[in-house]
Formats: sequence, structure tokens, C-alpha cells
Amino acid sequence: MEGDVDGVMERPTSASGIPADELQREKDKWDAWNSQKGLSRTEAKRRYIEALIETMHKFATTP
Repeated sequence: MEGDVDGVMERPTSASGIPADELQREKDKWDAWNSQKGLSRTEAKRRYIEALIETMHKFATTP
């Protein structure tokens, strides 16, 4: 599906040449992206806007 990580990039490994301190962060980013596999463009936009509005409300009420 459009936007899926498949075929775009492989999950980072120690063989990727990435320094150890960055490797876990890169794996976590890849896993987060891959966890949304199959999500339609419309649903992704809906979730993004929902998270944005939630964040705006959180910071708008902070003194």
C-alpha cells in the first residue's frame, strides 16, 4: 500500500554501519512506521489531525 515501508528500506541492523547509540533509535523509528502498514492515506490523515488537535488542546490549556 502507498506509504508502506516494504521495499523502501530494510529494518536497520548492526550490519547497516550505524553507530550503536543510533541503531536502537533507527530500529524504533522503523518499527513505528511499519506498525502502520496497510493504513490508507485518508485514515493516516485523520489520525494525524486527531493527534494534532489533541496536542493543541493540551498546550492551549497549559498556564
